[in-house]
Amino acid sequence: MPTPFDIFKEELLRAAGDTVARRGYTLDEDAVPIRSGLYRFAKAAQGALALIDVQLLFYAGGGPSRFEVKVWRTDRPANKVRLGVWLRERGVDTRADAAGWWEFVSADALSDALQDAASGLERMMNAEG
Repeated sequence: MPTPFDIFKEELLRAAGDTVARRGYTLDEDAVPIRSGLYRFAKAAQGALALIDVQLLFYAGGGPSRFEVKVWRTDRPANKVRLGVWLRERGVDTRADAAGWWEFVSADALSDALQDAASGLERMMNAEG
């Protein structure tokens, strides 16, 4: 039976898989981080790794679950950019809250939030070349 982490991974890949693959990122399939709610996409970038971390906080008790997206490089770890905050700072309409988290309480809300995040990630990647 699929876990909430498996379902999130499937939906994440459906929403953002093409966007990150076109840019050369691949998902780290290590089960330990995924079971902790961390989905990491990586690619080699000028002697370092360019990373996209998606952190899921799943609440089984019925409260809203949430996720955030951080974009960063291993040679500049202090420069992690929270995608939701980046979008808000640029006046982009997003479902992310002011702290950069997308909340969801249902499968439909998850799909909408992931589509919003994937669209924002595409926008960020296009802006940065």
